[in-house]
Amino acid sequence: MVIQNGGGFYGWSLVGKRVAFTRMFQPGGKFTIGGTWAQYVITSAFQCVVLDNDMSFEQGCTAIVNPLSCVGLRDTALALKTKGAIVTAAYSQLGRMLIQALHEKGVNVIAVVRKQA
Repeated sequence: MVIQNGGGFYGWSLVGKRVAFTRMFQPGGKFTIGGTWAQYVITSAFQCVVLDNDMSFEQGCTAIVNPLSCVGLRDTALALKTKGAIVTAAYSQLGRMLIQALHEKGVNVIAVVRKQA
């Protein structure tokens, strides 16, 4: 939840709202201090995405990182011209997202899960 802002209309509009966010990239290849597991973090308002009221914080935590990870993994597989891929943790949100993204591009997938069922 946004508890304070450093100025600007958009930052002000986020106060009191639940958000997903990314850290800001700083000069010299570093990121702002803190992250999604920190109690408090400073980031730009433009790094925030407002969460729907019916979305849990757990779902919100994956709202940014999973899609970006999926796109990166899919694009790497396509750049390597792979015809097949093994997806571990295939029952996770990221795993299911990646399986669909690969299937849509015609890549065969072997899905590995930890559950016997």
